[in-house]
Amino acid sequence: MNWSRYKTEGKLKFLKVHDLELLVSLTGREVHIKKMSAWQEVNKWSELKRYDDPDGSMLSDAESMLLAVNKLVEELCEISL
Repeated sequence: MNWSRYKTEGKLKFLKVHDLELLVSLTGREVHIKKMSAWQEVNKWSELKRYDDPDGSMLSDAESMLLAVNKLVEELCEISL
């Protein structure tokens, strides 16, 4: 959108969300992003996971999620340049 910064004021306050599906749809590269293996991994996350018992978590799952998030962020940064 050629913004120098992410805008969430006024009429754009609806963009201040955790709905990654919605935000990705606004990139203009939704189809490409959703074909990425990183998207498949990141898309498994939800806000409710914050309340899961950490004893049920595995280090390998966390590492896999962090790797996928990094790849997705790199892709999104390329779009915004």
